[in-house]
Amino acid sequence: MRIVAITSRFPFPLDKGDKLRAYHQLFQLSKENEIHLIAISDKKVEDYQIEQVKTFCKSVYVFKLKKWKIAINLFIGLFSNKPFQVKYFYQRSIHKKVKALIQTIQPDHIYCQLIRCVSYVQDEHQYKKTLDYMDAFSKGMERRIKNAGIKKPLFKIEAFRLIRFENLAFEFFDNHCIISDQDRSLIFHEKKQ
Repeated sequence: MRIVAITSRFPFPLDKGDKLRAYHQLFQLSKENEIHLIAISDKKVEDYQIEQVKTFCKSVYVFKLKKWKIAINLFIGLFSNKPFQVKYFYQRSIHKKVKALIQTIQPDHIYCQLIRCVSYVQDEHQYKKTLDYMDAFSKGMERRIKNAGIKKPLFKIEAFRLIRFENLAFEFFDNHCIISDQDRSLIFHEKKQ
């Protein structure tokens, strides 16, 4: 099967939980599938990192987020219903490139890691898609509210938006995965199992 995987961070080096999870999931999937990685990154990705991931991916594309666009998106996010972290990782210019790549690759399946990348593939209805929530970001944000100090109102807004978006994102995907039953219970969607 030909799979396009889209991540919000480059999955190497293995220094964060989402990168570790993506790396090992894609490595395992590559044993029986053709993997085409599209990584969105807010940091420069070095050649050695790309070469490491190319050992099990047929193709690797990295799109670096522009800092000034991140700042604009976060400001616009004040007046949006989308979570700030979804706004942070989305840029229209990258979306056009992702869309073109998907049309060129013609995957059998699209794997989207984290709700941060949902906006890039939510309208790709002609393909089967899987969303890996990893965990319920909304719950993590709720835990941070207590110690947020002056940022408390912003964290409350983000937690509310995350709950809403996690549930909305469910609709755009055929399959869903999440780390634990506890996190799964926090996704409030009538079709979840």
